[in-house]
This record gives sequence, C-alpha cells and structure tokens, in this order.
Amino acid sequence: MYYLDGQYCKLECEIGKTKMVSEIFKKRFSGFNVPEKSKHRKRTLSNLSETKLEQHAVSVREAIQSQVYLNSKCWAEVKLMTLDVVDVVEQYCVTLRASRMKNKVSRGELFCLL
Repeated sequence: MYYLDGQYCKLECEIGKTKMVSEIFKKRFSGFNVPEKSKHRKRTLSNLSETKLEQHAVSVREAIQSQVYLNSKCWAEVKLMTLDVVDVVEQYCVTLRASRMKNKVSRGELFCLL
C-alpha cells in the first residue's frame, strides 16, 4: 500500500474505474509515501515502476492465498478487499505495459520513416 499511496486517483483513471480501490484502503493507507512534502525530495509521484508493482502484486496475492486463517468468516471480507486491490494493481500494470509497448512501436515506426 505504501507504493500505491498518492496514486489512487491515477490508478482508477487509467483502468477506467471498472475496478476501484476500496475506501478503507484509501482512508487507512494514505499520507505515508508523500515525497513532495519532504525537504529533500520535492517531486510528484508520477513514476510507478510497472515491474516493481507487478512483483509486489504477485507477492501479496501469494501471501494472502497461503494464509489459511484468512479463509475463516471473520477475515473473508479483508481477504476479498485485499485481493481486489491486487487486481486493480495488476490491471494498472497491464495498462502501463500496453502504453510502453505502444510508445516503443510508435518510436520504431518513426525511425523507420526517417
């Protein structure tokens, strides 16, 4: 959630709001990763690494699915909400990858024309 902090709107805009981050995550996990407020790092959070996000998403999905106690009734909702966030991140990674490939192709076509 640290890596997603400050990116909730961007994630939802990029994936078309078909799958949104739960409000509980937005409320409870915000304000931790805010480099623009740091004295030494005044930059915006616009550079999410696709590979890093995808690695974290896979790790979280594996961790959540391997915890047997999360199958009990009292943890079921938490498990589902967490897996929903993982789905949002995975969809965003697909969007980033498609955008990157599109840019590579367009640059490649440009060089072929020159």
